[in-house]
Amino acid sequence: MVVGGSSLLRPGFESPQDHGQWVAWGDSLTYGTGAAGLPYPSRLSALLGGTAVWNLGVAGEDSGEIATRAEAATSRAWCSQIVWAGRNDYPPNRFGVPANVARILAAGSTGRYIILGVISGQGEVTGQAGHTDIVACNVILAATYGVRYLDIRAYLISDGLADAGITPTAQDLTDIAGDTVPVSLRSDSIHLSPSGYTVVAAQVHAKMQALGWA
Repeated sequence: MVVGGSSLLRPGFESPQDHGQWVAWGDSLTYGTGAAGLPYPSRLSALLGGTAVWNLGVAGEDSGEIATRAEAATSRAWCSQIVWAGRNDYPPNRFGVPANVARILAAGSTGRYIILGVISGQGEVTGQAGHTDIVACNVILAATYGVRYLDIRAYLISDGLADAGITPTAQDLTDIAGDTVPVSLRSDSIHLSPSGYTVVAAQVHAKMQALGWA
């Protein structure tokens, strides 16, 4: 069961019985821009056998705005958390992402959470300032959250196409060589395609299984 939007929470959502459910905090990548109506939380819910994954992604928000919403949304405190924030924190603001992720987690109460790394897009290749900034931010997130961190950017680059059953194009190979998400997994310069969101959901599910949560 998935609900999209930041304000659609059912009565009684704050009860302890709801802690088996998940809330997905994020921006347009969580909301599902480019997902053809099936954002990754919807796909993840199906993998979880229908367990609720509440989609609280809002397009255009940076990590600070997401954190502010999380702090105000006391009605979802008993849900486990998936946080995918930072794509809209452009330099020099991206180094505020780890602190804002910590704010989101502090607003919860179950102790179960998964943090996804910031992904790179078209033109954000090795040696480019945006790429350097994203990699540095993800290094901090990885060091902070350990096994609960999912390096989704690295996965999409190294294994995303194969897992999606897509034969790489010449541009895909160029993107991979430049250490950015290949074009065949994107719907535009940043957002993922339906295939991209499908493999993201599968990776989040696999992380949940590895942590004993699914």
